[in-house]
Formats: sequence, C-alpha cells, structure tokens
Amino acid sequence: MAIANSNSALGIDIACVTDLDPHFRLVSGARNVGNALARWLQTPRGSVWYAPDRGFDLLQFANCDVDQSLIFRCRAGVIAEAKKDPRVLSVDVKVSWDETAETLTVTIRGKTAYGTFDLIASVKDVVSIFLKAA
Repeated sequence: MAIANSNSALGIDIACVTDLDPHFRLVSGARNVGNALARWLQTPRGSVWYAPDRGFDLLQFANCDVDQSLIFRCRAGVIAEAKKDPRVLSVDVKVSWDETAETLTVTIRGKTAYGTFDLIASVKDVVSIFLKAA
C-alpha cells in the first residue's frame, strides 16, 4: 500500500514556469502545482485543445488603462483559474498597480494538502513570474 505524499499526490513534472528547465529537472509537491498555475496564467483561454476552458493569459492586461474594474477582473480571473486545479485547496490573490513603473503586479498564495506556494507575476510588456514553494 502506497502512502500518499507530496510526490505522489500532487504529481511530478519537468520544471517549467516560463520555459522548460534546460536540464529537465523534475519538481513535485506544491512547487509542481505552482508551476502548473504559472503556465495557465500565460496561456490564452481556448488555446490548448485538450482543455478549452483553461487559461487566463495575464498578458491581456499589458498596455491597458488600469482602473478598479480591471484590477477586479484580473483578480477574479486568477482566482477562477487557480480553483480549476483540484490540488489547490485555497488561493489568496492581490493585484496592485504601480503607476510610475506602469506595472501590474499579481501576488498569489496557494495552499495545497502538502504545502503552500507563492507566485508573483509582473505584467508590463511581458509577463514575468517568480515562484516560491514551501
């Protein structure tokens, strides 16, 4: 009988946030879940044939006029995308706008059964994502 742990319960995959790890290192646990969410947040909805309802490309918010409505839509979209993954038990999302830097920052704290992950995405002309998993 196998005992569930972060490796078996949350999956194992090649490390990939914005691109494949050049050494094909494997990740598991909360980091694997965070990596998956990071990829979905760079994927236009409907662009993946086997998951037409997945994806919320943060790049859609680049070069937009930012107001409270846009911030609300961004936050709601990120939360909805995160909740599509059954491994995510809860998610807290904060969206802020830095007018001087013209950068939208999305801060995400996700909780899984085997730990937490933090994602920080900056949207300007590109999407930059930093992932930290406990």
